[in-house]
Amino acid sequence: MKNLNEKMREDLLDTQIKSNIENLVFYNIPEKEDEDCLEESLIFCEKNLKMPNMRESIQILKANRMGNKGERIRPILVKFGSYKQREEVRKNGRNLKDTNFGISEQLPGEIQKRRKTLLPELKKLRDAGHKAYFMRDKIHVGGKEYKK
Repeated sequence: MKNLNEKMREDLLDTQIKSNIENLVFYNIPEKEDEDCLEESLIFCEKNLKMPNMRESIQILKANRMGNKGERIRPILVKFGSYKQREEVRKNGRNLKDTNFGISEQLPGEIQKRRKTLLPELKKLRDAGHKAYFMRDKIHVGGKEYKK
């Protein structure tokens, strides 16, 4: 019974990941009164991701702030026309190095929690000179799943 429950939970996570496959989350874009998040997202990509011709090649279907308005800057959830377009934008995220801005995939809360617990280990591997990265909720080094 326990294995069945675990399998169902993992299947649900897979479904959630697949349903968000065209989404990215943009962080630390200042909020404005009566803003148009779609337009703000386009401006952000053109200016900060250095994608000047983005309006011709990338389609943004929806963009909106996540969460309730408060003291913190709410992230913007952006849905692209295709996974390929999303990846083109995500890969340009390297242009955000040494800025306060950030981009990430939209992941289910469960995956985010798992990654958070593994983050110190990922940082140790990177500090040791390994090319380490997350794949879903596992650390991969050199194309293979990392086991302690």
